[in-house]
Amino acid sequence: MGRFNLLSEPWIRVVTDSKGKMQEVSMLELFENAQNYLRLAGETEAQNFAMLRLLLAVLHTVFSRLDVHGKPYAGVDLDERFKPISEKISSAHDDYFRDLETTWYDLWELGAFPDIVQDYLQKWTDHFYLFDEEFPFYQVSSQDLVELKPQNFKKDNFKGKNLNRNISETGNKVSLFSPKYANHGNNSKLTEAQIARWLVALQGYIGVSDKAFFANTNDTAKGWLYNLGGLYVEGASLFESLMLNFIPIHEESLGLDYIPQQHPSWEHCGVDFVNRRFASKIVDNLAELYTVWGRAAFIDPNTDVSKPFNMGIIKLPELNLRDAFIEPMTLWRWNDKGVNKGFYTPSNHIPNQALWRFFNVIALKSEKNHRPGIMLWIEHIEDRISLPIITLQSVGLVEHSIKASKKPIDDISDCLQIADQLLFDQGTERWTIRIDAEVQLIKKLIGWHLKSFADDLNTIRNSKNTGFVDGVVQKAYFAIDQPFRNWLVSIDPSDSPEEKIRAWRGQLFAVLKDQADELVKNASKRDYLGRVVKKKENDQGRELNIAIAYSYFMHHLKKGVEGE
Repeated sequence: MGRFNLLSEPWIRVVTDSKGKMQEVSMLELFENAQNYLRLAGETEAQNFAMLRLLLAVLHTVFSRLDVHGKPYAGVDLDERFKPISEKISSAHDDYFRDLETTWYDLWELGAFPDIVQDYLQKWTDHFYLFDEEFPFYQVSSQDLVELKPQNFKKDNFKGKNLNRNISETGNKVSLFSPKYANHGNNSKLTEAQIARWLVALQGYIGVSDKAFFANTNDTAKGWLYNLGGLYVEGASLFESLMLNFIPIHEESLGLDYIPQQHPSWEHCGVDFVNRRFASKIVDNLAELYTVWGRAAFIDPNTDVSKPFNMGIIKLPELNLRDAFIEPMTLWRWNDKGVNKGFYTPSNHIPNQALWRFFNVIALKSEKNHRPGIMLWIEHIEDRISLPIITLQSVGLVEHSIKASKKPIDDISDCLQIADQLLFDQGTERWTIRIDAEVQLIKKLIGWHLKSFADDLNTIRNSKNTGFVDGVVQKAYFAIDQPFRNWLVSIDPSDSPEEKIRAWRGQLFAVLKDQADELVKNASKRDYLGRVVKKKENDQGRELNIAIAYSYFMHHLKKGVEGE
């Protein structure tokens, strides 16, 4: 008999009020009361993102088959567990798409999830046990392992301290700054709820440092979420956040001759789900994509959580990243070179770079830019719902400096708030174009001209300290970050763009001038004496000191903000 059922046991952490109070709830409780919770509250933002996608998979599964009243759509025949009898819907596309869209708006108006969500989940209770002999959640069973025959596998090859991403520790070296270091012998101890949360995160974010594999598995296979520059829309409540990221009509389905059914991992036994990964590197439905496993995981059903936790993991084939536009919750980049030349692939977030610096990737339509699917969906519904301000959340990972390990060592997360009309403005004023122009101007003034000023100082000092230059650039971006965010939020679509931009550029000038002035303030006598700089051996060279370098920078700064 299974233990710790995720439908009825509390394990998902949520924020319940504006004071930050947290609570652990079961899946059934979450869907019953999502409108009363503010947001997910897991140990990390990456874990929250993985959990959000699990919950979205439930919505995609249920409401691709049933409406808000629990009635199947026309042409969708279901068995006693609400699972489609037919693999594909091949007719009445327009009617089906219209019904899906109607269901979304009905749910939004309802303001809460109907009982059919809980009814569906309870039909699959036996597939939601964390510890189970037959259908363990997000895992393979002992019998599955007998059939699958993994190589180099041990049932305890992954420790609790490796699963818990609050602890950066390997089997060879302890963490000096781990939150649990004082109790080092118990670093691998986890509660059932912690195991469940980190298991969901592991399936999305696993690196490549483990060794067990199946025959013909790519040795560099990572979890799907590891590759993403994750992006989602946050609402005023957990219900709103789930709804805003629930995309019942996917752009990738509109051009197909059939409508794929949703295949969440819990509707398959372990062998079946693993075999699906070997059969194809392409997923055609969001419920499967949102619950795809990065590893075939095994947890002993007799696990005693009072003892250090361990589990077994085995590498699975990696999904195809090229033009994988079924994925709506990521930024994309066009590849002009490398192994993915001529294709789009997910664009990871870059540490210390704010989300607004990628405004063009999020908002602009162009030949070499594929906008995130979630933005296309929000644009589709924004005229029917009251959502004057869009809150975008980004989430990703920082990987180990040793690239070969692909080991995640930290989270990246950021938030961007902006009026919906500014994100989707295709009118004569084209606020999207104007905002992007300001982002590009900031990048030019900091990333080129201020950086050149810092480079000149290094030259004057006969120094090759790139850390100094990088520090000047990062400090300038930090200084401009909050003023730019405030300016974005302050824009009313009815404002005069010329006046609004003129006011902003005044702020931009003042902030960057302060950054340059500080460098001058801390200058030494040597900086003022300067030196003769030669580009070539026979050049006469030119005099360069901090006063000259400052003059160059101020010239370009004034020219930039004045639009010359």
